[in-house]
Amino acid sequence: MKTTIRSFIGKMSRMSKLVMATATLAAVGGAPSDSHAVNGTLSGCVTTTEVRTNPSPNNPGRLWTSQVGDGMPIRRALIRLRFFFGAEFFTSTNNAGCYTINWNDPLSLFFPVNAELGVILASPDMPLGTQQTSSPNRLFTIHNGPLFGDFVAETRNVAMNANTTQNVTVAGAGTSEPRAAYMTTQEFYARVVNQSTAFLNTMKNVHVHVNSTPAAPGVAGGIAPTTSDVFLTGGTATASAFTVAHELGHIVAWRSLGVVTVPFRADFLDFACDGVVVPAHGWDSLECQKAAWNEGFAHFVGAAWMWARNAQNPVIPQDEANGFDLENELCDTPNVGNECSHAKALWDIYDNPAGDDDGIANRSMASITQVLRGYTDFCIVPFVSDNRCSNEGDPLGANSFDFNALNHLDFRGNWATVLGATQIPQINAIYTQNAVIGGDPS
Repeated sequence: MKTTIRSFIGKMSRMSKLVMATATLAAVGGAPSDSHAVNGTLSGCVTTTEVRTNPSPNNPGRLWTSQVGDGMPIRRALIRLRFFFGAEFFTSTNNAGCYTINWNDPLSLFFPVNAELGVILASPDMPLGTQQTSSPNRLFTIHNGPLFGDFVAETRNVAMNANTTQNVTVAGAGTSEPRAAYMTTQEFYARVVNQSTAFLNTMKNVHVHVNSTPAAPGVAGGIAPTTSDVFLTGGTATASAFTVAHELGHIVAWRSLGVVTVPFRADFLDFACDGVVVPAHGWDSLECQKAAWNEGFAHFVGAAWMWARNAQNPVIPQDEANGFDLENELCDTPNVGNECSHAKALWDIYDNPAGDDDGIANRSMASITQVLRGYTDFCIVPFVSDNRCSNEGDPLGANSFDFNALNHLDFRGNWATVLGATQIPQINAIYTQNAVIGGDPS
């Protein structure tokens, strides 16, 4: 009984001290006020400076006419507000590069609180204008090096008042490659991927690694060796933005097909139909049909990042110093095994310029990726029913030596299945016009 009474008296004493301490804080200005708010709003805008080399200086295109110079907004980037005792709030910048976070922290009642604002080069999978208290899933993330982990481009220590503005310019040493990769990848998602919800749903949780030397012979610039990862050598993101878009074009193919492993063989024999294994391929080289079509597809998707469908002169940085005009130039090595020929054919299917003469004017990237998603998955009888399947030519399967798998004829056949056969005559005419003639139908 005595113990219980002493315990009760002790609790009352501690409560009395807490009340007195709170009263003292209030007397000296520790009660809630503008400088000691327990909640509030933090807002601002995030910008950067263009560090990428123009991929088509003589034909600016829509990318480089509207986004040049200082003050470029960093759109749809992940913003993190982290308090000292562990509370976190996450949101994203909007299309103007601006953000708003509604925060709360009860500890601010007793003393001024600072929090760390971080700009993370990742695009969260969350609706604009929303926020959450745990790290969100990502559409894509930029990594500085071959490993995983967020790249925090800038941080600010912010005094948290009731209403605070904090603008951020991302321009720190060592950020050029990551932010160049982010700008290109974000544009790629905005212009190419967001053409349909179904397409966007296949392109989540993609990783772009800068300053990372690809472990493959003869590869310069970049490589997409998995269905989720792009690896770029140092300097590529700033010097060759088109390479970033090209490699993301491979991810579009892998994700749309729904393959588990990338269909290219690790020994590069898919590229060896011209008798040359390393370097693997080039704009004018002759390769196996699988390699030629897939490389042409990645070029075409890269062009869709750079140009609108109605562009009269869609020049991409290939072939020579002045680039290559997909609409008006002829390939130097027109052939069913030439990636230039396939890039031109796919662009003709996709484009819609004034006076378009190919008979197909209503097929967007959403349509083309819908065809790839329509390939039958996981066919189990090699050499027989695997034709036109997504796993045809699987490097880990029994048909790994089918170097002409997943070619232009598979694409045309599945087009008829998914979208109907009414435009097959126009596709045949486009193939013929671009020397994509013949090929292995099996």
